[in-house]
Amino acid sequence: IGQASGVEKRHSCLGTINGHFFGRQGLGNDEELEVRNGVFKEEAPKLAIEAAKIAIRDWGGDKSRITHVVAVTCTGIMIPGLEFHIMTGLGLPLNTQRLSIQFMGCFG
Repeated sequence: IGQASGVEKRHSCLGTINGHFFGRQGLGNDEELEVRNGVFKEEAPKLAIEAAKIAIRDWGGDKSRITHVVAVTCTGIMIPGLEFHIMTGLGLPLNTQRLSIQFMGCFG
């Protein structure tokens, strides 16, 4: 499945992970879930807002037409959720509909 995904290169804010996304394998350290999630809380909003801005630019539409923000995470969890950070980071109205699906692993 991974080879057929079309993904040519993967990136991680955790540094080189040697293809391992679970446990301590490939990290070369003793980072626990709490430490990893701390990195997620710091980095995910920045990455998501940047990606959303690029998507809006590529779309060429007016962001005032955005009515919903949906965010799905596979490896992190935060409250308020990633969708809230995207909404506020883009300057969308606070009554924008939001859906947050967090910490879903490969289902995300």
